[in-house]
Amino acid sequence: MKQKLFFAVCAFFLLTAIQAQTVFKTPQEAVRYYEELVGTLAGQVRNLQDENAKLGGAVQNLQLQLEAIARNNEMLTRDLAELRKQIAADSEKREQQLGKLADRLKAAADTPAKNSRTAATVTEYEVYVVQRGATLSAISRAYGVSVDAIRKANNMTSDVLRVGQSLKIPRK
Repeated sequence: MKQKLFFAVCAFFLLTAIQAQTVFKTPQEAVRYYEELVGTLAGQVRNLQDENAKLGGAVQNLQLQLEAIARNNEMLTRDLAELRKQIAADSEKREQQLGKLADRLKAAADTPAKNSRTAATVTEYEVYVVQRGATLSAISRAYGVSVDAIRKANNMTSDVLRVGQSLKIPRK
Protein backbone atom coordinates (compact mmCIF):
# COMPACT_ATOMS: atom_id res chain seq x y z
CA MET A 1 0.00 0.00 0.00
CA LYS A 2 2.74 2.44 0.99
CA GLN A 3 4.70 1.37 -2.09
CA LYS A 4 1.83 2.36 -4.38
CA LEU A 5 1.56 5.77 -2.75
CA PHE A 6 5.33 6.23 -3.02
CA PHE A 7 5.29 5.32 -6.71
CA ALA A 8 2.38 7.69 -7.33
CA VAL A 9 4.26 10.60 -5.71
CA CYS A 10 7.42 9.73 -7.65
CA ALA A 11 5.43 9.60 -10.87
CA PHE A 12 3.95 13.01 -10.04
CA PHE A 13 7.37 14.57 -9.56
CA LEU A 14 8.73 12.88 -12.67
CA LEU A 15 5.87 14.16 -14.79
CA THR A 16 6.27 17.57 -13.25
CA ALA A 17 9.94 17.63 -14.14
CA ILE A 18 9.19 16.55 -17.72
CA GLN A 19 6.40 19.09 -18.05
CA ALA A 20 8.58 21.83 -16.63
CA GLN A 21 10.57 21.61 -19.81
CA THR A 22 7.39 22.19 -21.79
CA VAL A 23 6.79 25.82 -22.44
CA PHE A 24 3.32 27.07 -21.63
CA LYS A 25 1.97 30.00 -23.58
CA THR A 26 0.31 31.54 -20.54
CA PRO A 27 0.66 31.09 -16.80
CA GLN A 28 -3.03 30.13 -16.69
CA GLU A 29 -2.30 27.12 -18.92
CA ALA A 30 0.45 26.01 -16.56
CA VAL A 31 -1.83 26.42 -13.53
CA ARG A 32 -4.66 24.55 -15.22
CA TYR A 33 -2.31 21.74 -16.22
CA TYR A 34 -0.90 21.38 -12.72
CA GLU A 35 -4.36 21.55 -11.15
CA GLU A 36 -5.47 18.65 -13.37
CA LEU A 37 -2.33 16.78 -12.45
CA VAL A 38 -2.91 17.38 -8.74
CA GLY A 39 -6.58 16.35 -9.13
CA THR A 40 -5.54 13.10 -10.83
CA LEU A 41 -3.04 12.39 -8.09
CA ALA A 42 -5.60 13.22 -5.39
CA GLY A 43 -8.03 10.76 -7.02
CA GLN A 44 -5.35 8.08 -7.06
CA VAL A 45 -4.60 8.73 -3.39
CA ARG A 46 -8.32 8.44 -2.54
CA ASN A 47 -8.53 5.17 -4.48
CA LEU A 48 -5.49 3.85 -2.64
CA GLN A 49 -6.99 4.92 0.69
CA ASP A 50 -10.27 3.16 -0.15
CA GLU A 51 -8.40 0.03 -1.16
CA ASN A 52 -6.36 0.21 2.04
CA ALA A 53 -9.56 0.49 4.11
CA LYS A 54 -11.07 -2.53 2.34
CA LEU A 55 -7.92 -4.54 2.87
CA GLY A 56 -7.82 -3.49 6.53
CA GLY A 57 -11.42 -4.69 6.97
CA ALA A 58 -10.60 -7.97 5.25
CA VAL A 59 -7.60 -8.44 7.53
CA GLN A 60 -9.78 -7.81 10.59
CA ASN A 61 -12.34 -10.35 9.36
CA LEU A 62 -9.61 -12.90 8.77
CA GLN A 63 -8.21 -12.28 12.25
CA LEU A 64 -11.66 -12.82 13.77
CA GLN A 65 -12.09 -16.04 11.79
CA LEU A 66 -8.65 -17.21 12.86
CA GLU A 67 -9.47 -16.52 16.52
CA ALA A 68 -12.75 -18.44 16.18
CA ILE A 69 -10.95 -21.36 14.56
CA ALA A 70 -8.35 -21.34 17.35
CA ARG A 71 -11.09 -21.39 20.02
CA ASN A 72 -12.89 -24.19 18.18
CA ASN A 73 -9.64 -26.13 17.91
CA GLU A 74 -9.03 -25.74 21.65
CA MET A 75 -12.53 -27.02 22.43
CA LEU A 76 -12.11 -29.96 20.06
CA THR A 77 -8.74 -30.79 21.61
CA ARG A 78 -10.30 -30.75 25.10
CA ASP A 79 -13.23 -32.88 23.91
CA LEU A 80 -10.86 -35.34 22.28
CA ALA A 81 -8.82 -35.62 25.49
CA GLU A 82 -12.02 -36.23 27.48
CA LEU A 83 -13.14 -38.89 24.99
CA ARG A 84 -9.78 -40.60 25.23
CA LYS A 85 -10.05 -40.65 29.03
CA GLN A 86 -13.59 -42.00 28.83
CA ILE A 87 -12.57 -44.70 26.35
CA ALA A 88 -9.67 -45.72 28.57
CA ALA A 89 -11.95 -45.89 31.61
CA ASP A 90 -14.57 -47.87 29.68
CA SER A 91 -11.90 -50.22 28.41
CA GLU A 92 -10.66 -50.79 31.94
CA LYS A 93 -14.22 -51.49 33.14
CA ARG A 94 -14.74 -53.96 30.29
CA GLU A 95 -11.50 -55.71 31.14
CA GLN A 96 -12.67 -56.03 34.75
CA GLN A 97 -16.08 -57.28 33.66
CA LEU A 98 -14.49 -59.81 31.31
CA GLY A 99 -12.25 -60.99 34.15
CA LYS A 100 -15.26 -61.45 36.42
CA LEU A 101 -17.14 -63.24 33.64
CA ALA A 102 -14.17 -65.54 33.06
CA ASP A 103 -14.09 -66.31 36.79
CA ARG A 104 -17.83 -67.06 36.75
CA LEU A 105 -17.48 -69.29 33.71
CA LYS A 106 -14.64 -71.15 35.34
CA ALA A 107 -16.72 -71.56 38.49
CA ALA A 108 -19.71 -72.65 36.38
CA ALA A 109 -17.55 -75.21 34.62
CA ASP A 110 -16.71 -76.69 38.03
CA THR A 111 -20.35 -76.48 39.23
CA PRO A 112 -21.93 -79.29 37.13
CA ALA A 113 -19.61 -81.84 38.73
CA LYS A 114 -20.68 -80.62 42.16
CA ASN A 115 -24.36 -80.71 41.17
CA SER A 116 -24.12 -84.29 39.94
CA ARG A 117 -22.67 -85.32 43.32
CA THR A 118 -25.42 -83.52 45.23
CA ALA A 119 -28.27 -84.49 42.88
CA ALA A 120 -29.30 -87.26 45.25
CA THR A 121 -30.03 -84.66 47.95
CA VAL A 122 -32.39 -82.59 45.79
CA THR A 123 -35.96 -83.10 46.85
CA GLU A 124 -37.79 -80.03 45.52
CA TYR A 125 -38.62 -78.93 41.99
CA GLU A 126 -39.65 -75.71 40.33
CA VAL A 127 -41.91 -75.87 37.28
CA TYR A 128 -40.87 -74.09 34.08
CA VAL A 129 -43.18 -73.82 31.05
CA VAL A 130 -41.15 -73.95 27.83
CA GLN A 131 -41.29 -70.73 25.82
CA ARG A 132 -40.55 -70.28 22.13
CA GLY A 133 -36.78 -70.35 21.46
CA ALA A 134 -35.90 -71.90 24.83
CA THR A 135 -33.17 -74.55 24.97
CA LEU A 136 -32.07 -76.88 27.74
CA SER A 137 -28.71 -75.16 27.97
CA ALA A 138 -30.33 -71.71 28.29
CA ILE A 139 -32.75 -72.99 30.95
CA SER A 140 -29.92 -74.68 32.85
CA ARG A 141 -27.91 -71.45 32.88
CA ALA A 142 -30.92 -69.43 33.97
CA TYR A 143 -31.64 -71.71 36.93
CA GLY A 144 -28.02 -72.59 37.72
CA VAL A 145 -28.46 -76.36 37.31
CA SER A 146 -26.93 -78.77 34.84
CA VAL A 147 -28.65 -79.96 31.68
CA ASP A 148 -28.26 -83.55 32.95
CA ALA A 149 -30.09 -82.68 36.17
CA ILE A 150 -33.03 -81.27 34.18
CA ARG A 151 -33.05 -84.35 31.90
CA LYS A 152 -33.02 -86.71 34.92
CA ALA A 153 -35.77 -84.78 36.73
CA ASN A 154 -38.00 -85.00 33.64
CA ASN A 155 -36.99 -88.50 32.43
CA MET A 156 -35.85 -87.01 29.06
CA THR A 157 -33.84 -89.01 26.53
CA SER A 158 -33.23 -86.07 24.10
CA ASP A 159 -32.83 -82.30 24.20
CA VAL A 160 -35.98 -81.65 22.11
CA LEU A 161 -38.46 -79.29 23.79
CA ARG A 162 -42.02 -78.30 22.85
CA VAL A 163 -43.54 -74.87 23.48
CA GLY A 164 -45.88 -75.13 26.47
CA GLN A 165 -44.17 -78.24 27.85
CA SER A 166 -43.79 -78.21 31.65
CA LEU A 167 -40.34 -79.04 32.98
CA LYS A 168 -39.39 -79.80 36.54
CA ILE A 169 -36.29 -77.81 37.45
CA PRO A 170 -34.44 -79.20 40.47
CA ARG A 171 -33.81 -76.73 43.28
CA LYS A 172 -30.57 -76.81 45.12
